[in-house]
Amino acid sequence: MPATTVLDAIHLWLRPNETAWYEGHDLPTFEQVYVPVERGHDDPAERLIERFEYSTLPERAFVTGQKGAGKSMALRRIRDHRWTRTHYLPVVVRATETLPVGAADVRLLLLVIAGAVAHELSKKDLLSEQAVAGLPAALTTRLRDWLPLLGEKVPAARPGHFQKLAAQIDVGFGKLGFDLRTSDEKRTQIMQSSAYGTAELTILLNALLEALQRLLDRSHQPRRVLLLVDDGDKYASSTETDALFIRGGSTLLSLNAAAVFTFPYWLHFDARFAAVASADERTVLPNVKVIAPGDRRRVLPEAQVFFRKMAARLVDSKLLDGDATIDEAARLSAGIPREFVRILKAGFTRAREMGATRLDQKALEEGSRRLAIDYLTTAQSEKIRRGLKFVDLLHRLDDPFWPLLDSLHVVEYVNGKPWYAVNPLIAKDVAEWVATDRESQRRRKVEEGLIEDTLAAEYRRP
Repeated sequence: MPATTVLDAIHLWLRPNETAWYEGHDLPTFEQVYVPVERGHDDPAERLIERFEYSTLPERAFVTGQKGAGKSMALRRIRDHRWTRTHYLPVVVRATETLPVGAADVRLLLLVIAGAVAHELSKKDLLSEQAVAGLPAALTTRLRDWLPLLGEKVPAARPGHFQKLAAQIDVGFGKLGFDLRTSDEKRTQIMQSSAYGTAELTILLNALLEALQRLLDRSHQPRRVLLLVDDGDKYASSTETDALFIRGGSTLLSLNAAAVFTFPYWLHFDARFAAVASADERTVLPNVKVIAPGDRRRVLPEAQVFFRKMAARLVDSKLLDGDATIDEAARLSAGIPREFVRILKAGFTRAREMGATRLDQKALEEGSRRLAIDYLTTAQSEKIRRGLKFVDLLHRLDDPFWPLLDSLHVVEYVNGKPWYAVNPLIAKDVAEWVATDRESQRRRKVEEGLIEDTLAAEYRRP
């Protein structure tokens, strides 16, 4: 049941970063908090499942959306779908658990994926004598050749010893995964070694995928391999996106398995990535339609329905001071589900400090202001401030400022067509910056009709 006290809400139920893949018993699970898409509305995750269902060849897809829009939830839905479970073996890869943000490269990601596949390959229920006997000797040799690079000794080549080989590979990748997660030196060593080249790692990973697929074909439940690679969107710097998705995207698309990868939202606007992954290979998760351009204070009825359902799954109604509080949290979230949870948590935290037993709009406003301060703190660079002012001035987003979508300083609304605005949590602050700049232009005697163009050019300068 949902939270029944303010403390339960703060510490147990409003945990926005721990829901999608959580499968324990101490915190809310995916099934408890997920709000299904209303019938008749676009459901990108369902469309992806249909693509996999009706395709005879391995489908690959890149999934994106703003931070908190539900990318991990979408991958979880794909994994848990009855059709997926019947026809695929989903291999979930949470990249950031092994590969730190700021250190990503396609070669390192290939190793992380290979480790997840190797772990599936080592499971005893797939390693029957009949299945193992059907593996080509050349495939086994390719895998054995990698043991020294994984820090494992190469065993003598004997018939029927694939089980031991699979276990060794799994152990080797386990050790390597630890080093990738903790050692800058190891990551640098791999990046500088020709033995870990992109082509070599692709061959290794495809060999692991082939072995896993052959074992599945001979198992009691023949299925196809499906890679679900999450957290790719968190590698959002220009250096990482270039290495992983622009230069490395064709490598990811070449893997011998169906696959879904998440990627940073701003890259969706980059023509270089569009040249790598076609429109059919890219899926965008839109934010919930929460407001209309002409009236930014009024929450749209469909958003009211969605977020009130979401709130009901999280907290008991007695903890909320009416639907107006939920609607305001929805407006401040810009239609982004995880932001909605963060805003509720901040509000309940403030309510607790005030000695209140329920969340009202005053506590919500004061709590959300703390989140606003976080965004303002990370908006101190001149480039970010200019980008925010540019969006506030023109309500559009140009090339230099695309990364502001991934940091959520800027949000995307969709009402027939997309439009952009400063995050509602800091919109008033940024509007005051622009007003100050307008006044400065007037003091310089700039004609009123030219002020907007003058400011836009100033904000866009390199």
